Amino acid sequence: MASSAQNRAPKLSVFSVFLCSFMFQHLFLSPNANRVFAQSSPVFACDAASNASVSSFGFCDTSLAIDLRVADLVKRLTLQEKIGFLVNSAGSVSRLGIPKYEWWSEALHGVSNVGPGTKFSNVVPGATSFPQVILTAASFNASLFEAIGRVVSTEARAMYNVGLAGLTYWSPNINIFRDPRWGRGQETPGEDPLLSSKYGSSYVRGLQQTDGGDKNKLKVNGIPTCADPDLLAGVIRGEWKLNGYIVTDCDSLDVYYNTQHYTKTPEEAAAKALLAGIPCKYTTPLQGLSASVATTYVAGCANVACGTAQVDDAKKAAASADATVLVVGADQSIERESLDRIDLHLPGQQTLLVTEVAKASKGPVILVIMSGGGFDISFAKNDSKITSILWVGYPGEAGGAAIADVIFGLYNPSGRLPMTWYPQSYVDKVPMTNMNMRPDASNGYPGRTYRFYTGETVYSFGDGLGYSAFNHKLVRAPKLVSIPLEEGHVCHSSSCKSLDVVQERCENLAFDIHLGVKNTGSMSGGHTVLLFSSPPSVHNSPQKHLLGFEKVFLSAQREELVKFKVDVCKHLSVVDEVGNRKVALGQHVLHVGSLKHSFSVGI
Repeated sequence: MASSAQNRAPKLSVFSVFLCSFMFQHLFLSPNANRVFAQSSPVFACDAASNASVSSFGFCDTSLAIDLRVADLVKRLTLQEKIGFLVNSAGSVSRLGIPKYEWWSEALHGVSNVGPGTKFSNVVPGATSFPQVILTAASFNASLFEAIGRVVSTEARAMYNVGLAGLTYWSPNINIFRDPRWGRGQETPGEDPLLSSKYGSSYVRGLQQTDGGDKNKLKVNGIPTCADPDLLAGVIRGEWKLNGYIVTDCDSLDVYYNTQHYTKTPEEAAAKALLAGIPCKYTTPLQGLSASVATTYVAGCANVACGTAQVDDAKKAAASADATVLVVGADQSIERESLDRIDLHLPGQQTLLVTEVAKASKGPVILVIMSGGGFDISFAKNDSKITSILWVGYPGEAGGAAIADVIFGLYNPSGRLPMTWYPQSYVDKVPMTNMNMRPDASNGYPGRTYRFYTGETVYSFGDGLGYSAFNHKLVRAPKLVSIPLEEGHVCHSSSCKSLDVVQERCENLAFDIHLGVKNTGSMSGGHTVLLFSSPPSVHNSPQKHLLGFEKVFLSAQREELVKFKVDVCKHLSVVDEVGNRKVALGQHVLHVGSLKHSFSVGI
């Protein structure tokens, strides 16, 4: 996936702060004076080149400490000017050389023009559209989360350099996905606090990183890599079997025209990159499938709402096809901000369409579901004619190609669900306004998320299949963990269910878990190792919670040692009835897939 930004952003320093709600992380990238201009230039304070008087202001003196510069600025501002800075569309203070600034820009899964601070134009007509966050989270791949953040950061800086964006982005959304009907669940990393924290920290770390490169774009045998079909198509896609995305850096094409003089015109630079194998458009599922096999397309519904399904035409096509791929689900007309769902059924007559087409199909039926939240698709799960179910979230600009790669076995999927898929009966009895996580037996409230909900599910948190099976074996784990207590502590003389988490007794209190993970299949692939813990039943503790996860990539029949370090007070603690964190004493159980290991925590 490639950005259309034409200029590399300069080296910029970054800091981030949380807004009052923990929904968004706020990214701020502070500029320096070393920047590239295109059609228009960015505006910034302390621009001595255009206003020499600002050089006398203390807050413009980069040799001073930040706190001194801030203090100098604050004392110069009037009350009215300060008030003008308290909104997203901050006013200018011309007497101090401070231009107006729009703080509101968005970069949930790529730089977006949703906020007023970002504009696309003929200079930068768009930015990379990555998969929606809920799908990216399903990779359980922290390095991927960070890598996406780095790309978004580079593209955002490039847009700032040509005056089309600011340097502050309201991302990511790290709310816990508590209710499957919530329209904005798609924006989140799912229902687990650890996964959400790993996603948030990794993505922000990526946003805060600078590119750090220079204009020495790589050449091989005198040919820029982005223009070399032998490298891109021959080696990378051919010999190395890459069926993924090839990305130019933001200004690679500009560099090998303007700096390396490899082409005579900018148009020739773009053409050579495209001919060499760099994509620049979205792919739909139909395009992805059609690129590999002859495909007959029938619209089963006029739109996602599917008021009336076109069942007869779809059945006729399925009856003559070797295999049928049904793409169903939702879109932003069904679920989004300010639009929650009222049930967990597929919209309109989609269920009827799937059922009837499956009955009529000559060959296997592959059900592809696009959505942010889960659906009750028990009918499809239990239908023997439906041989595969593929949830693809909202998969971004290369989603069609990715779907086809999985269907045709060119890629071994390794995603795991970051949220529970509940049956319709769950939402029939759970008010959306009741956000309590824990179940309540007195009124039949079943609780929320895999940590507390004990009822039936369609699919559970962490579920997912690939084309390889992976075995786990325990290599190292303790049987007993002892917590040191000071003399005279009450728990020496009486029975205690838990201990307060305090720094003195928690310091260096950790142990290692080593697992052997083996790919027992015939295809190389990734595997997500999820380490859960079930604590003793104290303080209304969760039935289990995620301690950690690691992504491993193994060739067929290869084995690797995966290591976790468990911090007793951080990972094994629970929150009591009044909000204090406690380490539960007694038997804990570790889970990895079907593997379980019990150990005791004592004093």
